[in-house]
Amino acid sequence: MAVTDGKHDLEVGTGQLLMPDLLLELDAFLRKTREDWERRAVDIEGYPRLVSNARILGGAPVIKGTRVETAFISHIAQEIKPKDILRLYPYVDEEGLNQALEFEGNASAA
Repeated sequence: MAVTDGKHDLEVGTGQLLMPDLLLELDAFLRKTREDWERRAVDIEGYPRLVSNARILGGAPVIKGTRVETAFISHIAQEIKPKDILRLYPYVDEEGLNQALEFEGNASAA
C-alpha cells in the first residue's frame, strides 16, 4: 500500500508503490461518494433524471425535482398512456417519465 501527497509517494509495508493515476481515480470516487452521503442523495447511474434521496420517500427512486416514485409511474402506466400521465403530472417531464419506465422495466409503456 502507498500514499501520496501528489508530489511524493510513500511505500507502506507491501513492497509495492501505488500508481499516482490510480490514486487520482480513487480520490475522485471518494469525493463523489462523500458528496452523495452529505446530501443523502445518490444519482442513479444511466438515468440522469432519476435520484434516490434518503430524505424523499425513504430513498425510493424518484424523478429529480419531484416526489414521484418510479414504481408509481410504472404502476399507473399499466392503465394510463404516458401522454395522459404527463397531463396529470405537469411537473414530470417526458424524459423523466421515460427513464422511470425504463428503470422499472416497463419501457414498452413509453
